[in-house]
Amino acid sequence: MNTLLLVLGITYLHVTMGYTSLKPLSYVQLPTGLNSAGGEVFGGLDLKASEAAAFDHVNSILYVIGSTSHLMHAIDIINPAKPVRLFKHKFTIGEGVPLAIAICGGEIAVALSAQTDTNEGHVRFYRTYTRNSGANDVFLDGYVTVGSRPRDIKYTPDCNIVVVSNEGSAGKDEGGAYVDPEGSVTIIQGEKTGNPSVRLVDFLDFNIGQPNYNMQIRTPSLYIPKSVYSGDTTVAQDLEPEQVTITSDSRTAYVTLRENNAIARVNLRTSEIPSVTALPRKNWQYTGVDVSDRDGGVHRRIFPGLQSLRQPGALASFEIGNKKFLVTADAGGIKEYTAAKHGFAWSDSAIAKTIAAQIEVPGLKVNASNDEYLGRLFISTVDGKNAFTGLYSHLEMFGGRGFSIWDTSNMQAPVFDTEGTLEEYMESFYKPVFNTDYVKATATYTSPEMNRDFASEYQGAHVSSIDVADNNGTVLMVAGTWSTGTLFLYTVDTSSGQPIPQFQAIYRAGNTDEPWADLYTQKTVGDLYISDVGIITSDKSPVDRPLLYVTSSGAGAVSVYEIVDETPNIP
Repeated sequence: MNTLLLVLGITYLHVTMGYTSLKPLSYVQLPTGLNSAGGEVFGGLDLKASEAAAFDHVNSILYVIGSTSHLMHAIDIINPAKPVRLFKHKFTIGEGVPLAIAICGGEIAVALSAQTDTNEGHVRFYRTYTRNSGANDVFLDGYVTVGSRPRDIKYTPDCNIVVVSNEGSAGKDEGGAYVDPEGSVTIIQGEKTGNPSVRLVDFLDFNIGQPNYNMQIRTPSLYIPKSVYSGDTTVAQDLEPEQVTITSDSRTAYVTLRENNAIARVNLRTSEIPSVTALPRKNWQYTGVDVSDRDGGVHRRIFPGLQSLRQPGALASFEIGNKKFLVTADAGGIKEYTAAKHGFAWSDSAIAKTIAAQIEVPGLKVNASNDEYLGRLFISTVDGKNAFTGLYSHLEMFGGRGFSIWDTSNMQAPVFDTEGTLEEYMESFYKPVFNTDYVKATATYTSPEMNRDFASEYQGAHVSSIDVADNNGTVLMVAGTWSTGTLFLYTVDTSSGQPIPQFQAIYRAGNTDEPWADLYTQKTVGDLYISDVGIITSDKSPVDRPLLYVTSSGAGAVSVYEIVDETPNIP
């Protein structure tokens, strides 16, 4: 029988529903930058001081990058309860903005976007720090040029190949002219200190009129009116690769295309993209969801005619026998252009109430006209329309408010979906901060509790990071959410040959009833805006027990947890 364990502390409520739980071990706040004298500055929340991390299990060093700070920190976690910051590496403006990091075989790979992020990016390779060497920095092995805005980077399990997703986000060049680089994937192979093979894989075959064109792939920028932007945009420009995972045989990479609601499959042997799969919408007709910040509290309601674009960002892969599976964090993402960044303003989203008159279904129109129901929800303006009337036959919001699992041999429907359970768990165990969000303008006088429900109109239970790992025969899965900074722990039952996640625990660090700014100063804000999670299995852990590291872009911190097995011994 499952047991319920509630542990009340000064800064957290810890809820365990199964026999596996999360135990907080440490929390390190990282500087948001350096002053002119080289001293560390801690400038506040949401400054991206802790964007992503990678763990070197040989030396028990966790490397954490901050994009705005241009820093990479080497943190010794041989005692995960008392981490030690050994040194920091500063990237110059010319080297770029660090966005992603990976480690394999004693080598660190850092993906850096150009300062003008429409330009080509780079990957820089360093040797890992050796314990007790006395070194106070990492040393460069080499670097290669990649595509525009390299968003993620992963090694194949054999460490021989590095895969980089190049987002190719639109913007202005140095001269102020609007440009929209094509999304792409870079495959790097061979010795990084010599002359590695670098192959740029593009999406040109998916353009209109080309052999792989698929009209089911969502391409929002192709809907920009000519009165707003008179130029032309191709599918290859609209596709924006985001996160990467690689199969255990080192043959295939899967890359999310978040705004496009799709996943690309990359053949690493031929350096080709044979397919881009458009993901099915998620139907909320029978599942309760809270989509309003003006409904007087937490109200998960059922709305016929409401669907959502899953739009996965982070993803991970695992296997059961010979079957390969993906687990996707269905985050959601709005495509938005601004005069400052692009030279014109346009978005593929609108507040439902503003388009209510264009809805052809009477009941749906009534709900969209009411702020307590659908009226405040951000919905897609390029989806859900009747092709004949041009009116909305249904509404599509951004993000699946959970995660999904997919069999890579057939991705027409997920084999598992969290449905609305993440918001159910939040309501049951963290109702005072349900769908809370940080607002910079009011951070000095509003708290997480005061901002409850603020994220409901956007992406709600926005899963921003996910990881899965086999720990001595137990498959562990952890999902982290953005605005609430909450962790969800699962074990995955694989005995049937299909993955069946079993919820184990929910955990949200941090105080809830003090102003956000004070929580930052007191280092009790928790894991605001979780940007990366990583499971360290027992065989690679410095304490021979599974650990979890969490980077939080909003809090500018890195946390370490122990994943505790509390299964009772039954004689």
